[in-house]
Amino acid sequence: MAVAREGILLSAGELHITRAFLALPEPAAALYARLHGRKGHVFRLDGLTYDEVPDIAIAATALVDAGFAWRGERLLPPRALATALTVAELKAVCRQLGARTSGRRDELLARVDRPDAAPLLRRPLLLLRHDALFLRVARLFLGRAHADLSRLVVERLELVRWPTYTPTGGPGLFSRRSHLRAWEDGLAVDAALWAMSDADQGSGLLARLPDDLRRVERDPLPPPWRARLSARRLASARCQQAARILERQGATEQAIAVYERLLAAGLSRPGNVLQRLAIARGVAGRPGDGARLCQQHVSVRADPSGAVLPAEERIALERTGRRLARQAGLGWAPSPPLRPPAERSIDLPLASTSGARPTWERPGGPMLLEPAVVDLLAELGRTALHAEGGLWRTLFGLLFAEVLFLPVPGMLPTPLRTGPLDLGRPGFVARRQDAIDAVLEGVRRGEGPARLAQAWTEREGQAIAGVDWSWPGRHRLERVLDDLGGPGAAAILACIADDWRDAPRGLPDLVVLSGPAARLPDSFPSRLSSDALLVELKGPGDQLRDAQRVWLDRLVRSGLRAELWRVRARS
Repeated sequence: MAVAREGILLSAGELHITRAFLALPEPAAALYARLHGRKGHVFRLDGLTYDEVPDIAIAATALVDAGFAWRGERLLPPRALATALTVAELKAVCRQLGARTSGRRDELLARVDRPDAAPLLRRPLLLLRHDALFLRVARLFLGRAHADLSRLVVERLELVRWPTYTPTGGPGLFSRRSHLRAWEDGLAVDAALWAMSDADQGSGLLARLPDDLRRVERDPLPPPWRARLSARRLASARCQQAARILERQGATEQAIAVYERLLAAGLSRPGNVLQRLAIARGVAGRPGDGARLCQQHVSVRADPSGAVLPAEERIALERTGRRLARQAGLGWAPSPPLRPPAERSIDLPLASTSGARPTWERPGGPMLLEPAVVDLLAELGRTALHAEGGLWRTLFGLLFAEVLFLPVPGMLPTPLRTGPLDLGRPGFVARRQDAIDAVLEGVRRGEGPARLAQAWTEREGQAIAGVDWSWPGRHRLERVLDDLGGPGAAAILACIADDWRDAPRGLPDLVVLSGPAARLPDSFPSRLSSDALLVELKGPGDQLRDAQRVWLDRLVRSGLRAELWRVRARS
């Protein structure tokens, strides 16, 4: 499938090798596939047993004759031959050589690393060839950096059901071979860096910085749906990490130069770089420059390339700009304030603060904050779901399942995908505007529960992006849509459609379903109405994040009941 779809990205030699592989006898191909999925490149043949390879020796010979493997025992030096042996076998070889047999494995390996040991070390070994090519083919087949073919295995074991769709035509994963090669090289650089210690990693990032900056400036900004598979994105991320290292080392002007070059080259999500640049200018003694940069981008709400800044990034930029403006003695033109939610304070007995998060006393034992409040509400006859982003991504994935797998050219290029390439990227909605509008209009009219039930019946168990099938049954999800009402649910889902990747971050912790009115003990105000509401919980010292403030504003403006509950410790 990879050759048929992306064959233009392979050289003539690579195409010849892949076609030769397809012509192998099935047992030989199965043996290669088994060994390719294991760690290492050298494999002992004695002791191997696979149901689909009746005769290991015959299959290995077929691989060697077809050029897919070498006989390792004929090529490898003694040290490499020895690594294939067990400790017991190494001791036996040492005994035959008259060497000591005690010590660690690495000491035994050193003792047999001599030419006269080679005949004693030889075992039937297979040294695979072309495994880098098959890694490339697997990446093209799956459309992802981590070419983990266990996605096929778990489906055959019936542990996962992949969505049913026909891969679409249109543009492929890469427009040319050089882009594929550059992306693979970038992945190799990242892998080498992350294998280093923290100190060496920092030095490596700084050493690579000039080359990475040139890559960002030379390569055009890729289409959003291709960005994940781009060497430019990898280089840009490394540049930003290197600039932060320069800031920490006190090389502020150098960091400023990096941030300015990145912004001039164009970024799909410039908000963080804009904020770091403004802060660095303040540290360098130019807070007025930093404040003016923030004001410019908060006002236009987009960077020069037209990429709109998400609301939470605008808030962070405004906060930084206001602080820098005070330092510089400048005025600041504020944006319209976010609408705050209603607040409620609740006193709960604190159990412990010794862990990563404090726990709260409940009759069933200490609990984290969210389960403790859910348990408190259950005592009052109210059902609350610990929701955050997971609930809403599940609702979105089910209600928009047919939209996700529409045959949009190029967006479902490979099988075993949980959603299209452009999900969570600019252009997702525009390519499916009519279909998305139809779903949202149906939800507004109150058809959400029925649509969800139909999707559940047709696709139960399928691996759909964002869908968590462990939620306690579809009836709870239908109840959420019913209780919040069509217009309110549609408003939330429309935001997720616009920015699936980031929008669910910041949604309130709890969805409290409708039920009997009650009075919350040790709270102010204490009256809890019978209506459904969305609740953001904050414990002692915990403050609202920007994304949470944005969502609470959206919910209030949409007419939904949303509250901020501040939980205080009661001794």
